[in-house]
Amino acid sequence: MNSLTSATNTASIARHGRQEQLWDITGAGTLTGTVAGNWAAAAITRYNAASYAGPIPVTYGQYTDVTGVPVDLGCEHAAEVAQLVLADGPYGPEVAAFPPVTFPVGKFEYDEDSESGNVYPYNVLPNDLGALLDSMAIWLPRPPVTG
Repeated sequence: MNSLTSATNTASIARHGRQEQLWDITGAGTLTGTVAGNWAAAAITRYNAASYAGPIPVTYGQYTDVTGVPVDLGCEHAAEVAQLVLADGPYGPEVAAFPPVTFPVGKFEYDEDSESGNVYPYNVLPNDLGALLDSMAIWLPRPPVTG
């Protein structure tokens, strides 16, 4: 017998409007409605409707050392810690300039032709609800092996 359960984040709905996403977790085997609802509730607590998605593009002068001196982008690499400083951004209830956003750099790409780079934060959460649900599927319980 199939069943449907749901979870709601009223604060997010008030700020960004209603978003609905179907999440098929039948691969986890037989779950009670309560357990499935708990999984859905856990998923939406991890979802942030306002987020920075993808790499952060930088050009010379925008990526500096801790003293503010621009660095040679061709020499940069992953495993550094970056602090995002915004002069103009989407500030609002879920995005604030304080405290400053810091993150470990998971990947740094440099393009010699344009003399620009892309900074990828390490372990960035997916920015859309469907991708977040897909990434959480690995934590679902596995049905027992029979036969």
